[in-house]
Amino acid sequence: MRKIEILHLKKHDINFKQRKIVVQSAKSNKLRTINIDLKLTIILFFYCKSLKDDELLFKLKSNYVSVTFYQKLKQSNLRKITFHDIRHIYASYLLSNLKNRANAIIIVQQQLRTF
Repeated sequence: MRKIEILHLKKHDINFKQRKIVVQSAKSNKLRTINIDLKLTIILFFYCKSLKDDELLFKLKSNYVSVTFYQKLKQSNLRKITFHDIRHIYASYLLSNLKNRANAIIIVQQQLRTF
């Protein structure tokens, strides 16, 4: 997911039974559905218990997320990357761990559309 999509998430965007997040404010105003694993579903379920349906999950400003992200990189002695670079790192990780190389590009494309 993109940073701005994460910041616009509301409780009603999460379907806990189907373990999916519906991204309402996706790039190009397209509606996207993202599958989430069981562990994240459980974490989000307990996190959202006290929220109203139309309430934002994260009441943070985009600048705060970026500044905090860069501070954590620095504290960890990691080289500076952008928040968006994580998408590319994820794609590289997927490519290096896929067993079926023939479909690797298609799988990565599908994953990045939902990441």
